[in-house]
Amino acid sequence: MEPINELRPEIISKAALSPYHFCTSPSRMQMYGGSHLSQSLVVEGSEPPLLTTGMDMEFGRFTFNIKAPCNLTVIRVIQKYPPTYDSSRIEQNPMTLLIYENAENGEIGCISVPSHHCLHQHFGFAYNFKPEMAGITQGVELEQGTVLADSPSVKPSGEYGMGLNANVVFMSDPSVIEDGVVISESFAKRMTTLGVEKRSATWGSKRFPINLYGTKDVYKPFPDIGDPIRADGLVFALREYDDLMAPVEMTPEALMRVDYEFDKLYYAPHGAKRARVIDVDVFRGNNRNPPLTPFGMEDQCVKYYEAKRRYCEAVVATYAELRSRRRDLLRVTPEFQRIYKEARIFLDGHRHRVVLIHQRVPLDEWRVELTVEYTLIPTLAFKQTGRYGNKGVVVDVRPDADMPRDAFGNVAEIITDGKAIVKRMNPGVIYEQYATAADRDMRKRVLEMIQQPTAANVKKAWEYLLGFIRIVSPRMYQMLSSADYRGTPLSFMRGGSERGYDIYSPADNPIDVVQMLTQLREHYRPNFSPVTYRAPSGEMVTTVEDVLIGTVYILLLEKTGGDYSSVDSAKLQHFGIPSKVSKSDKYSSPGRKTPTRTLGEAEVRSVSAFVGGDIVREKLEMSNSPRTHRHVIHNLMDSPTPSNVARIIDRTVIPEGGGRSLDLGRHQLFTSGVRLTYEPCVEDGKIYHDTDSAHALFGDVDESGADAEGERDELEEEEDSKPGKEAPSDDDDSEEDDE
Repeated sequence: MEPINELRPEIISKAALSPYHFCTSPSRMQMYGGSHLSQSLVVEGSEPPLLTTGMDMEFGRFTFNIKAPCNLTVIRVIQKYPPTYDSSRIEQNPMTLLIYENAENGEIGCISVPSHHCLHQHFGFAYNFKPEMAGITQGVELEQGTVLADSPSVKPSGEYGMGLNANVVFMSDPSVIEDGVVISESFAKRMTTLGVEKRSATWGSKRFPINLYGTKDVYKPFPDIGDPIRADGLVFALREYDDLMAPVEMTPEALMRVDYEFDKLYYAPHGAKRARVIDVDVFRGNNRNPPLTPFGMEDQCVKYYEAKRRYCEAVVATYAELRSRRRDLLRVTPEFQRIYKEARIFLDGHRHRVVLIHQRVPLDEWRVELTVEYTLIPTLAFKQTGRYGNKGVVVDVRPDADMPRDAFGNVAEIITDGKAIVKRMNPGVIYEQYATAADRDMRKRVLEMIQQPTAANVKKAWEYLLGFIRIVSPRMYQMLSSADYRGTPLSFMRGGSERGYDIYSPADNPIDVVQMLTQLREHYRPNFSPVTYRAPSGEMVTTVEDVLIGTVYILLLEKTGGDYSSVDSAKLQHFGIPSKVSKSDKYSSPGRKTPTRTLGEAEVRSVSAFVGGDIVREKLEMSNSPRTHRHVIHNLMDSPTPSNVARIIDRTVIPEGGGRSLDLGRHQLFTSGVRLTYEPCVEDGKIYHDTDSAHALFGDVDESGADAEGERDELEEEEDSKPGKEAPSDDDDSEEDDE
């Protein structure tokens, strides 16, 4: 009797992408379908999974593609930056606008066809243009649904490849406890993704751009479209006008040197590889005559500004021509109406000297927006996942020669912990690995059988292959053994890849996984052997037990680890406490300028419960007291062992209670007429300064307004001068302070 599986793909939605959904923890499947899929990135070498569920074809239909919205006739094709052959030549066109007429109702619309998709703030992809796009000219007719450009994840067969088929091994390793994974260098390169970000800068009234990308004869403040970004990642550098220093700072040589201390800098994303500019937008916010920017420095801006002006004039002229012919009968789509209004605003600012506003602030003379693409190779702290909620964090990237290799030449690309599967209750990943490993070795045996493609050999090999498919996927077995199957057995057996044949395994596949594994072990057992790899100690090690290396489908998540989480010294605001990164200084450094939050409200409560409030207060004061902050930095820089400082804050120099957060509470109580005094606690002949909560918050002022530190010293001297009490030695002081 065939097992019953009622998990219909149309009911379980995105989770139907998992071939073994029915034997995986519901919470893990919810994590995969509801979170991981929406976080997956487009990787350069993406491929469809070996175990496909059929939902991949459906996902391939609903991507961020660009297609004809209706049956239409192209009226005009306008390139944003058409190619020219003069000195103002722009190498690449970043966007093409198609103005069309709806063949059914005569409505005028437009289709924007950019070179890249970049809705995400950090990631995107370059469109794959279809042959239909290359032949588009005025008068061309397109049917509704004709795809002009599509995601590179959509393969020629129509499948949507979200990730990669990777050789995975489940084994013990010091690095792979819980969700830690080790990947190979080649796999990291295979998982390369594309980042797309924007950088913008304004100048004219207060600053001018320096010649970052030009020569003494050609002034070039920023890279052109297609140009690579400098090795240090610097995109813009602006310098303030200074009449006194102009003879020194504005020489041709000085304008090509960056002043990293005083120039305002704009960097490309940290860790970006092969970064280059793919689009440039220039806006002119103040058409003063004479211009504010020194003569010669605006030539590159004028080049893109004039090209954008010609594009806007073409859009407005097309609309005016249609309006003159159709008059009140002219109907336009909201998209074309928006494009037309943006073009009119741009031209009005050029002709009538209209002051343009950006985020409620008038634009300076020039505003340049660059779109930058860069490749990102996964490294430490990047996250990846399979199709069962089996998320992992990359903790090590090792050379291919150090990864586990079995006796049959299979090399693992990922090392992960098998025990984590039991803890997470998602054994589907193990079933996928075993099935694909058996598929890989079965294909090798099939190819050996048909080396001599006689009728007998082909029949024998075909029956052998169908036996495997019948065990793994009864639905696919019915398709291949049906009389409606149009392929030939020989062509199918010669197909596939080195990793095996593509197997159709839908979410409602009627199989019993335990029975499937038993039958595969009896008739199609994959190759097992001990594996050899380089241990963390540096020596090559061979396992005692046999270890399986099989394929698992892996996705790269947007939770990347390329950003710094700490800094040398936090940036402070005018109140003396750490400030947030603003838009003006967000990209002014190749790294972070502010650390991640270490102690929030929940963390303060937890730490206080375990180690007391004194340590929490000490920790917070390092960041919230400017004086303490500088004191800590100086001690670190002056210490011969900065990672092992016995006392980072000398309380004889920096009194307690100087944090801004404490000052705020103290000030609020003071304005209400409340002033607390400090009374030290004396127990067993010792004075404790940190046990009194009032002193912890307001210990520097008494009722008379005198300095509480002086009163504290007097109390200590009085206590030490009592009969029978010896003066503590220096060693005792240091020991007590250490406590």
